[in-house]
Amino acid sequence: MTPNIASSAVALVPSDTQKTLQALREVEGLHGPLCCFASSKFTLCKLIGLVQTGAHLIDFLNSPEGQRLSTRMGGRAVHVAAWGDATGHEDAKRRNFNNHVIPVFKAWAKGPNVAAFRSGSLDFVHVRNAPVAANRLLSDKIPLMVCVTAPWSNHLVVVVQGGDGQNWLIDPWDKSDDASVVSLGTGELFTRPIKVNINAGDGTIVPAPHVMFHAYFVLKDTPVRCALNI
Repeated sequence: MTPNIASSAVALVPSDTQKTLQALREVEGLHGPLCCFASSKFTLCKLIGLVQTGAHLIDFLNSPEGQRLSTRMGGRAVHVAAWGDATGHEDAKRRNFNNHVIPVFKAWAKGPNVAAFRSGSLDFVHVRNAPVAANRLLSDKIPLMVCVTAPWSNHLVVVVQGGDGQNWLIDPWDKSDDASVVSLGTGELFTRPIKVNINAGDGTIVPAPHVMFHAYFVLKDTPVRCALNI
C-alpha cells in the first residue's frame, strides 16, 4: 500500500535556526569523504557537543591522531569505512567505529560537552523498522541520522527537533545552502512520511518508505540529546 505522503515547502527566507544549522552542516565531498553516512554522522557529533561546530571530519582524518588510527586499523580506507561508506556491512563497521574510532576521536575532540563523553562509554546505535521509537527520540531532542528516498537513491540525512517543536532536516549533499536545511513541520514524522525539496533532490520522501532506518549516539546506554540551542 502506498503511504499517504504530505508535502513540506522550503522557507524562502532562512530563519535563525536554519542559519545556525547551515553553519554547522557537514558537506560530503568537501568536509570529508563523498559519503552521506560519514558526513551526517559527523554532523551528529556537532549537535551533541562532542566537537566544535566549525570542525570537519577531514580535520580529524588528517590529524596526527587520525593518521595513527588509520595505520592501526589497516589503512585510511578502513578508517573512513568505519565512519560510513557505500560498501555495506554496516553493523560490522558500526562495531569498528565504536570499538576503535570513538576512543581516539573523544581524546581529539574539543566540543563543549567532550568532558562528559570522555567520562563514559559513548556508542553509535543503528535501529531498523522502529518508527514509533524514532518519533519518541526525536520529540526528546535526540538528533538522528535518518534514511530518506531522494529521486536518485536512498540517502542519509540528519533530523533534529528545535525548541519550538519544529523538525529540521540537515542535508549533507552539495555545498549550496539553497535547500540544505529545511523544516519538516511539527508532530510525528516517522509514522507520517512527507515529501520535501532538499539539495539531494525535489520530492525526497522522509523517511524512506521501505528502508526505515535511524541512528544516534548513546552515552552509558542513554540516548544523547542535542546540546545546541536551536
